[in-house]
Amino acid sequence: MKKSTIFLLSHNVNNTNKSIINCSSWLKRHKRLYVKMLLIAFFFFFYFGFKAKFPSYNLHNKIVAVILTLIPAIIIIKMTWTDIKRHHHKLMPKRLRKKSKLSSINYDKLDGHTFELFCADLLKQNGFKNVIVTKRTGDQGIDIIADKKGKKYGFQCKCYSKPVGNKAVQEAYAGAKYYDCRYAAVITNQGFTKSAIELSKKLGVILYDRNVIEVLRNTLK
Repeated sequence: MKKSTIFLLSHNVNNTNKSIINCSSWLKRHKRLYVKMLLIAFFFFFYFGFKAKFPSYNLHNKIVAVILTLIPAIIIIKMTWTDIKRHHHKLMPKRLRKKSKLSSINYDKLDGHTFELFCADLLKQNGFKNVIVTKRTGDQGIDIIADKKGKKYGFQCKCYSKPVGNKAVQEAYAGAKYYDCRYAAVITNQGFTKSAIELSKKLGVILYDRNVIEVLRNTLK
């Protein structure tokens, strides 16, 4: 067999395989549509079939007809509703999709740096702009710098298993001065000691405890 003939045969086989693959992928993408069309066909088949076979409905025939027509109708409605929700999720802004992801995160299990990234996303979701996570070493006590309404904030993040004490408040206050921030804040997955709360009031440091995190996770601005 000539080389040209072999090439043509292999080329045709490749084209055929590509066509089969394309057809298969197209069917996979549209299989839900075909299922719904099939269910609609069943719906009309049962409805008009019973109407033609039993012109004068008695109670038994009516019950059977209702059941057989309701089943495909309910499945169609459910599938359509699922498709609408999926399509709506795709059309959602990225920040809304991120919100749904943030709400499912167990932040108590995060390490220090991952908790900082979680807090940064949380701040972005709630109206903060120019959110920057500082370098992991030598950050001068500030983990996140962000702007809101023209004012600069410096955040220190603490993922602890116990209430946060004075040291974090002091570091946030000093770090905010270093970065020329208008406000200093501490974010934690826990609460704050009584001493830390008193010191924050004296220094003007904002405290974000667990309750505030939960409010931020459920609020979109």
